[in-house]
Amino acid sequence: MARKLLLIDASSSIFRAFFAIPALANSAGIPTNATLGFTTMLQKLLRESAPDAVVVVWDAPSRTSHRKQLFSDYKATREAMPEDLRTQIPWIRRIVAAYRLATVEHEGEEADDVIAA
Repeated sequence: MARKLLLIDASSSIFRAFFAIPALANSAGIPTNATLGFTTMLQKLLRESAPDAVVVVWDAPSRTSHRKQLFSDYKATREAMPEDLRTQIPWIRRIVAAYRLATVEHEGEEADDVIAA
């Protein structure tokens, strides 16, 4: 019997959710659009894929990635992460933990590189 493993690139999913959903905030003024979008996508993936195992892969908080070492202009024109997005990441990490999903992050590597490896 084949088993199904679902690998989720957290950073990619979070950015996608943040820019797909208009700005939202809770009653305390805390931004919630990325949190809502990520959680909705996660629920849909779990429901529709019915995986046997799930691993959420995070970009490691590092200034120097393997790609940056290979190509100094990597992401040179990319804008900084919006603060409204940055503040939601700890909440999304809590949601992933609440689902009791395995997580992986490897120092100096981006999630998509870890997944590809």
